[in-house]
Amino acid sequence: MREWTDTQTGRAVRQLTAWPAGATVAPFRRPKHLPDGRILGHQGGPDGGYIAIAPDSRLLCGEGTDGHSFVHAAAFCMQDSRIQFVPLATIHTPYRPFSVGQHVNAGFSADNRWLLYNDTIEEKLQVCAVPVDL
Repeated sequence: MREWTDTQTGRAVRQLTAWPAGATVAPFRRPKHLPDGRILGHQGGPDGGYIAIAPDSRLLCGEGTDGHSFVHAAAFCMQDSRIQFVPLATIHTPYRPFSVGQHVNAGFSADNRWLLYNDTIEEKLQVCAVPVDL
């Protein structure tokens, strides 16, 4: 698979699929607890949106909004009142409001070492991954 350095974040990004018709990781569903153990949290704002909380509750992730096209991750601790999201990789998929469906769908690998997400590569959605090193 392809690997490149994101020019905005300096991080290595891997393209995990290269199917001619495209590929995606499963989209988020609205229940609070997802089948893989993640928990969804709702972000405020005009577009709404969701952040995914890792099963061990130590990491959060989310995908970008209009004008801020990155997949993000943050360390999470109940004792800290602030969440500092770090952009990990640039999203090339054109922005669309959550209600329309951008299909970026960021989420953590089972071991929390990778942030997996869908992105547009050569005009098709493909699955990509960037290491989580917070």
